[in-house]
Amino acid sequence: MNVSSKDLTNTAESGSRFTARRFSRKLQEIRGLGIQHFSFPTQTWARILFDTANSYRSMNSTERYTLLDALLPLYLGKVLSFVKKTERMSLQQSEEYVENECTIFEENKPYIIKAWE
Repeated sequence: MNVSSKDLTNTAESGSRFTARRFSRKLQEIRGLGIQHFSFPTQTWARILFDTANSYRSMNSTERYTLLDALLPLYLGKVLSFVKKTERMSLQQSEEYVENECTIFEENKPYIIKAWE
């Protein structure tokens, strides 16, 4: 899996039309991390997904494809972050990590409910 800095930059720029501009700054910060320190915070990922879902429902089909294309490099970045964090964990530790990731999404449920209204 190869997620380049250019991919994250391009996505931050094109995706900012669809999600809150506040993510552009965070994505630039993530992009600046070297591969050794690369990390994509779950809180940021959850908010991006929630805002994307909210935007998606009011778009036409062409805009939806553009939105999903912009989301792909971010998804790959999140996968890379997950792999780096769990590569040396035991199965039990990895499962606990995933449970913690789920908890972050659950804690952000009020955010999507408010945005969806």
